[in-house]
Amino acid sequence: MRIDEERIKAIAGNPAVTVPAVLIACWITILFPPASYLSIVFLMLGAVALSQTGKYGWIVLIVLLHPVPVFFATGLAAHASGAPYILVKRSADSRLPRLDYTTRGEVLSVKSRFPWGGWIRLYPHNIAMQLSTRVFGLPEGAYDGPCPGRRQITAELASCKDFPLEELLADRVIAGEKTIELQPGTGQRLIAGFQFTGLPRKSDESEDKTLETRSAAYLLGNKCLILLLRDVGGWDRREVAVLIDAEKGMPFACHDFGTPARNPGFSYYRGWPEVTPAG
Repeated sequence: MRIDEERIKAIAGNPAVTVPAVLIACWITILFPPASYLSIVFLMLGAVALSQTGKYGWIVLIVLLHPVPVFFATGLAAHASGAPYILVKRSADSRLPRLDYTTRGEVLSVKSRFPWGGWIRLYPHNIAMQLSTRVFGLPEGAYDGPCPGRRQITAELASCKDFPLEELLADRVIAGEKTIELQPGTGQRLIAGFQFTGLPRKSDESEDKTLETRSAAYLLGNKCLILLLRDVGGWDRREVAVLIDAEKGMPFACHDFGTPARNPGFSYYRGWPEVTPAG
């Protein structure tokens, strides 16, 4: 029995066995969110086994390659990449594109079937993004203007007048006495992406239910353009506010105030997706 114990200790203290076994076990557990906490247990067991042989360099290696430091590193890399992002659990609030108001990273949703799942990926990444923003400031190329919430958007747009939808289709937005130029194709893609067609939906010939799309805008702080798109005369109330970087001419967030809107598919940092010609 003594020989077996010594052999087990020898195997456990062998880095060629312990290091791969610990790392494989840690990374497998994160595939099953309820078991992801076991990755910390496996890390501690591996560190104890290696410490008994005095091989501390291998302990440093398994710590650095553990999922928590790796995902922390992805947050640091995201801040420096020019296309930063924050990870959140998929929900109704993450359905529409927007920037995180603290780090100005794009909010990307991660699907998880468990309410406690995904923490080992989300928290280290997001903490690294937040720390990088505090230490180094906003990521390079990030939007640095105001980010109004739903209540402020409603208040600012309350007294705005409509402007011709044709201007938006030509990638121009009229906000008071100023005209803001949008990136090419943005106006048409917003209308099509939100399905604001200006045509009847669920038309009823016996009643006048003709749908008309109207637009209004307000310029906040000379940097944030609040664009309102809404249907008038339709069966359902559809109203979407799009926040646009007035200098870049690119949307960075949107909020729906009526019937849930579909995702128009824009990305503040990557722009609009390329359209592949049919055929």
